Amino acid sequence: MKTDNRISLHCAQSEVKEPNTFGFLSGVIALLPLLGGLCILLCSMLPSANVSWPMLFAVSVVCGTVLLLLYSGHLGGWILPCGCVLLTIVFVVLKQTVMAAAGTVMNDVTDALSHVTGRIYLDYPAADTAFAVLLPLLLLCALLAACAAAHGKLWPILPILLPVGIGGIMGLIPMGAGWLLLACGTVLLLGGCRARQMVSRLAVVLICTAMVLGIGALVNHRADTAWQGKLQADYHAMRYGRTEDSMPEGQLENLGPWEKNDTPALAVTMESPQKLYLRGSVWETYTGSSWEPLSAQTRSDDGDLFYWLHESDFFGQSQIALASTLTGTVKPAALHVETLGACRGHAYLPYALAGNETLDADVIGDAGAQNEATDYAYLPGSLPTWYALQHTLTSRQGESQIADYLTMERAYADYVYKADLQLTEESRAVIQRQLGELEDSYTLSEIQTMIRNYLGEKMRYDERVSTHLHGGDFLHDTLECSGSGYSVHYATTAVLMLRYFGVPARYVEGYYLSPTDAAKVKAGEEIALTGENAHAWAEYYLEGVGFVPFEVTPGYVDPEDLHAGGIDSNALGSSYHSEKLDYAVVEEPEPDPEGGQNGLHHFKAEHLPYLLLLPLLLFVAWIVGKRIRLTHMLRSFCRENDRQAVMDWYGYAIHLRKLCPVTLSDDSQAMLLNQEAQFSRHEITSGQRQQMEKYAQDTVTAVRQKGSFFQKLRWRWIDGIL
Repeated sequence: MKTDNRISLHCAQSEVKEPNTFGFLSGVIALLPLLGGLCILLCSMLPSANVSWPMLFAVSVVCGTVLLLLYSGHLGGWILPCGCVLLTIVFVVLKQTVMAAAGTVMNDVTDALSHVTGRIYLDYPAADTAFAVLLPLLLLCALLAACAAAHGKLWPILPILLPVGIGGIMGLIPMGAGWLLLACGTVLLLGGCRARQMVSRLAVVLICTAMVLGIGALVNHRADTAWQGKLQADYHAMRYGRTEDSMPEGQLENLGPWEKNDTPALAVTMESPQKLYLRGSVWETYTGSSWEPLSAQTRSDDGDLFYWLHESDFFGQSQIALASTLTGTVKPAALHVETLGACRGHAYLPYALAGNETLDADVIGDAGAQNEATDYAYLPGSLPTWYALQHTLTSRQGESQIADYLTMERAYADYVYKADLQLTEESRAVIQRQLGELEDSYTLSEIQTMIRNYLGEKMRYDERVSTHLHGGDFLHDTLECSGSGYSVHYATTAVLMLRYFGVPARYVEGYYLSPTDAAKVKAGEEIALTGENAHAWAEYYLEGVGFVPFEVTPGYVDPEDLHAGGIDSNALGSSYHSEKLDYAVVEEPEPDPEGGQNGLHHFKAEHLPYLLLLPLLLFVAWIVGKRIRLTHMLRSFCRENDRQAVMDWYGYAIHLRKLCPVTLSDDSQAMLLNQEAQFSRHEITSGQRQQMEKYAQDTVTAVRQKGSFFQKLRWRWIDGIL
């Protein structure tokens, strides 16, 4: 006996097999954004190919369409294995050409990896173009994409999607329109599946993922600096463990009072106890609310330089020792540094480190160092010793070894002047207001004296001061609002002022052993450095010698350092010219007025959050449409006559019971009443109508009680039937 109604008949009709023509068209529709996204991503990842993505897209669409037609034939099951075999034969025959082109591709990948990690990667033997390997790769993409579109399944394209996804997560493939097209193509591809429930689940997962990524990217793009700093601090603590370091790790947004502690941080043993700076973290980029490392992308531009320097045993961390060894002025001493409660994410290295065994030669730059070594060799000394070394280099620069060293030093100094003179517009304006107009040039000694005099007159040492910027500039708050602070405030001010005068400088956090404390221990006796020894200071680049500390914090200034270099304290470069500097501004780049030759290639990463919000808007519109459809259907039951309303309410209840089988006490009565409404000529009363409506409402209640949380979530917000 027929019991189907309007709703159940609709569900049955959805199972009718789609015509082949419709399946082919749906496959082509899925192929277009899928191949378009892959072509854009391939061109952005492989710039050496020198091929425009529209040309690749045209070739791939033609190949994909032909393959899709072949898949729809009787021999469709043989297309994928035959295509793979054919590509393998082509690779074997053209092995040398393909391998040479593959070297170019690998060099593009390592270049991108260098931009992400800031490390040096050796080049592979390569041909002049990557097109010889790009074309087979494109044909493979078309082969797999056509297979996926023909069968309406995701697995054939996974060998392409997974590496691309991993490359995106690692930052090797830049964000852009290619990602959006690839996501759209994947969703359309899944829409061709016959397993409707699985499709809906996967589609929801994809949409929710895009929604989360879009919101996350948007929040990150407009995030408050304090939130970013807290997130970075939490990640650092999670990776390296909670530490007893009382320094802020470069985060200045919500800088509280200096909370000293007596928990052991480092255990130090010295062969010759003396004043000691142990550099933990070195920061180069000032944002106004934090100190950040120089980006890996910026450092990667000088990968060739540091490959040459490191191959020649020139490292920034050991530059002083290298110069001293060439002049034969000082002998190395042993130093043991064991990390206890200090942050294990940094290596705590002395100035004038002797030997490069503990340093990573593949790292571009010298601001950050990580190692697990505990025993070092270094050259004892301080500023007077290093200034004397500078004068020795000047007097002996005609010697071949020293001339070779100075050639490398000059190349390294060019990098330093490019990397360590950055100022924000706000910080530059603050210093200009405080120091007034500058003359043409100053000696290093004059610059140091001016900075020390200013801080001595305008700043007050206070370990209890707190800083809450609320989007403002740390230097402005320190110099023009509070006028007080401790080592973090003094070091930040000194670094920015040195840069303002044209002296390359960096902000450093680490541990400091004073001459007084060093005099209390014997040679070989262990010294426990605690949170009270944690310290922040500035360091500047001394021409010919390397980075040396510049101490300005009251209570830490050693009298012997005040006039270490004499009146003219820069023998290899007598003056600094601040007006010739190109100050880097931390702000968004100006848009391209011409728009470029191709808008997709000029797609900016900050636009991505807004594009990723599009799936969210479509998802919300879909939900609203489902809810409106359900409301309209239920209201239509009220407008029907009693007989039709009985059948409609029963059909709605049966549809719910198919999703979640439930048993009610009046099931048999409802079934008989529905049969009576369909097949008898008896009059259906309003009471019977109300009885069936109550049965449907009881069914809704029972389904809600029995269904799981995720089932109810899907029925209400995805299927729109509850």
